[in-house]
Amino acid sequence: PDRASWTGPGFLKVYEGGDVSFTVDNVPKTMSYDVQIRYSPQIRGNWDDIRISVIRPDVVGQDSDCYNINPLEEQERALKMHEYETSVIALPDLCLEEGKTYKFIVSFHRQSIHEPNPKAQILIDSVR
Repeated sequence: PDRASWTGPGFLKVYEGGDVSFTVDNVPKTMSYDVQIRYSPQIRGNWDDIRISVIRPDVVGQDSDCYNINPLEEQERALKMHEYETSVIALPDLCLEEGKTYKFIVSFHRQSIHEPNPKAQILIDSVR
């Protein structure tokens, strides 16, 4: 109830070293989007080594509004999740096409770059 503004079916607990996969099949319009991950930290400290990648269903056609995308945005991207925040823009300005299905993979490599902590956990709400 205290998280009524959050969307999605609920939270998924992820431990250090784990992966989460999201399937997005409801892109309303072909255009550039800022892909945001919503989360709830469960331990003190930032998550320093998180990676996100997007898998497109096929090659972007020449007639698509997404044709001139930067191919580097298709690579895995590193990001941090800060302990006092609840969301992060993971992929800014990513062009997605209406009617296509995308897969986003978020990997939680290390909570701290200084030492592993297999007990480190975070709750993931959604990618939007």
